[in-house]
Amino acid sequence: MRPTVRTLTGAATALLTTGLTAALVAGPAAAGTTHPARATPGERTAAAAKRAAPPTLLFDCGRATVKPGAFTIACADGNNYLSGIHWRGWGAGKARGVAVQHANDCRPSCANGHFHTFPVRVTVKNPKALPKYRGLRYFSRIRLDYGKARPTHAGHQAYSLAP
Repeated sequence: MRPTVRTLTGAATALLTTGLTAALVAGPAAAGTTHPARATPGERTAAAAKRAAPPTLLFDCGRATVKPGAFTIACADGNNYLSGIHWRGWGAGKARGVAVQHANDCRPSCANGHFHTFPVRVTVKNPKALPKYRGLRYFSRIRLDYGKARPTHAGHQAYSLAP
């Protein structure tokens, strides 16, 4: 049996040539042909970044965020929130930062209360799988640690978070 010989049309030849040229210019690592043992550290890092999982999300009143600059703790009435958040680390299992907490004392009522501010260290942790979204995770706990300036009732506060 004779092998069938097929010719490429001009467009197919151009696509093939362009693809091969791009692969040759970019190098074997970009084409995915470098053996992992022969890859340079930079090539291994780039390959790992492509495979890396998406960042763990933080839900702020139902809105998915990553490294937000502000965060509402009391979604129903806005009487407790963070501003000026500076994240010092954001990993898959935990994120840490510093912020200013604004908390309403609700005296005599929340409508007539006064907001007080406190510098806090923020930790979000306990990642959980996000239902219905394979591969996505969210932080389910937030903890606020106070320095010398603190609410009268706590050295820290912790809250559960949900998407």
